[in-house]
Amino acid sequence: MAWILIADDDPLIREVWADALGRVGYRTVQAQDGREAIALMTKVLPDLMILDLRMPGLSGHEVLHRIRERPDLARIPVLIISGFSDEASKSSAGLNIVGRLQKPQALTDMLAAVRTALKGGQDSVGPSAPGAPHPGDRVGPSRLAEGRARKTP
Repeated sequence: MAWILIADDDPLIREVWADALGRVGYRTVQAQDGREAIALMTKVLPDLMILDLRMPGLSGHEVLHRIRERPDLARIPVLIISGFSDEASKSSAGLNIVGRLQKPQALTDMLAAVRTALKGGQDSVGPSAPGAPHPGDRVGPSRLAEGRARKTP
């Protein structure tokens, strides 16, 4: 199965997306910021990176530029995510990204984008697998509030 690195500063988004990807057979590793993402990329060499553009410290924009300059990381496909659609388009021009997602995003759309980014190498794994998210499941305010409520003692 493919390894996917999820880099986002929101821990709940990382957890929900990692859970959804794990339920359909992908292995995931998570980074809370750009520096951690680059460090993990050199250790894991993921098959795909899902990268939030707006993170504190080293932003997703900077991560894209840095990994594209490194021969060992330059070929790793990157699927960018952002709450701002125009930001995703402007910043990714010329950086060989495989797709863009806007937050909040239906989990089934995210899974489809991941399968497409991996170029169909995971055909037997998809939203119809047992435990897969249902169409319309979103990582949005209601899903995030639900997750935060579960984590509150």
